[in-house]
Order: sequence, then C-alpha cells, then structure tokens
Amino acid sequence: ASQIASEFPGVKGTKIIDRDATARLLEPWLGTGLNIDELPVPRLVIVTIDENSPPDFAAMRAAIAPKLPSAALDDHRTWVDRLVAMARTTVTIGIAVLVLMLSATVLTVVFATRGAMA
Repeated sequence: ASQIASEFPGVKGTKIIDRDATARLLEPWLGTGLNIDELPVPRLVIVTIDENSPPDFAAMRAAIAPKLPSAALDDHRTWVDRLVAMARTTVTIGIAVLVLMLSATVLTVVFATRGAMA
C-alpha cells in the first residue's frame, strides 16, 4: 500500500507504522504489555500529501483495491467536512446573535430618546 500510494502525484511521502508504534498508540485504551499478534489490529500507513495539489483519492482506492482487497483508504473527508460545517454554523449563529443584540441596543436608544423628548 505504501509503494502504491507513493507512486501517485501529490504524495510527498509515506510511512509504515510498525508494531511497536501501534502498541504505543493503543496503550491508553488497552494497557501496557499488549501483544499485537493476538488482536486483529490493522497496519497503518501514513500518507503525507501536497496540500497545493492533492492526489486523486478515488484513483488511489482503485489502484489499491485489486492488489490489497482488505486495505482501506481513509482520507478523513467525512469528519473534516462535518467539523467545517459545525464551525460555519457556530459562526453564523454568533453573527445572528450579535446582529440581534445590536438591533435591540439601537431600538432601546431610539425609544428612550423618543420617550425623553415627548
């Protein structure tokens, strides 16, 4: 998988995570002294991409699938898109609250001025 991914344009580099590093990653949940061979833990390959010209992930999946049918390519698009949507919603709500607050302030000043002048 590492070799296939590194052949795509837009890939800066690949790194295979060894068994010891995988055990260290799982240590907070499964404890120390973990024997990776006893668990169905997948091997991880970290692919570093060029942000200016990212690779074609669909083509990469298509190239990996016939050679490694059990491999899965996770580009984190789903949770990144959800996070971006949540951030945009939060900003929109904040701007709406600010507009409502400023409108209430202006209306309060207008009615207070009109009441004082009457």
